[in-house]
Amino acid sequence: ALASKNLAAGESVDALVEHPLGTAGTYALTCIVSYSCNGEQGQFRRAYRFPALAPFAVSQRVVQMDRQLLVECLVENSTEGSIFLSSWRLDCAEGLQSELLTEIDPIIGSS
Repeated sequence: ALASKNLAAGESVDALVEHPLGTAGTYALTCIVSYSCNGEQGQFRRAYRFPALAPFAVSQRVVQMDRQLLVECLVENSTEGSIFLSSWRLDCAEGLQSELLTEIDPIIGSS
């Protein structure tokens, strides 16, 4: 919540809202404004609906070779624009260990 602020005629207030969205889907942001003007109090609210899309599609393939499991993970950009993947991690179930078999060099530019 923002602190009370006296607004002159034509003045506005901007606020940045940040909240993690756990799953893709349609969300609603509700803004509630309480005010008093010339001793009269009032309130109004506005709801803004927006879609939250999963930026990455992750698929995997598992192959068993003798007593080893090989797991291949594919991370694909599912947005319409470019996106920067800053880090990634593979977490194993308890009792299992992982080893990176190949490392992909980052692609700079495209042709």
